[in-house]
Amino acid sequence: MKGRLWGLALAALLAPMQADAQLPLPPPVPRPAPQNCTAPEYRQLDFWVGEWDVYYTGSLGLAGRSTVERIYNDCAIRETWRPFDMNDGGSVSSYDRAAGVWRQTWVDSAADRIDYTGRVENGRMVFIAERPARPGEQARQTRVTQWREGETVRQVGETSTDGGQIWTPSYDYTYRPHGTPPR
Repeated sequence: MKGRLWGLALAALLAPMQADAQLPLPPPVPRPAPQNCTAPEYRQLDFWVGEWDVYYTGSLGLAGRSTVERIYNDCAIRETWRPFDMNDGGSVSSYDRAAGVWRQTWVDSAADRIDYTGRVENGRMVFIAERPARPGEQARQTRVTQWREGETVRQVGETSTDGGQIWTPSYDYTYRPHGTPPR
């Protein structure tokens, strides 16, 4: 008798779930057509797309590897950075048509996040971020400048603690197509 009661109780619990499982799915929500990201502004960072071996500029020292690809119907660019001596991480960059600037968000495996705004200046992509003060540090700006040099891409990072009057170099990388040795 006990087993029969448990069976009836279980059937009573499952009945609503079985009824729900047989209900038709709601119609799909209409989606707008993908945004057209073919305007020239969306192509300003295309020089960076590729599989790269990243060297410390002016040396044979390999800093890491980087994969940079166009994603989301060519409306964004994603970098996956795999360094040999620091935290790995990556960024997503996209052109903000309404504001007329590029936006880039960097996140790494140490939970550092930086939100940059960028634009082309003198043929180079320049991203700048405002960095609030951390305990024991000053507020600062971070600037990343990238440009094409023949078959390579150069990327220079700098910081400023005086509102951009003086910039101090933090790194200088040369991105070479993967498998291409430095000359």
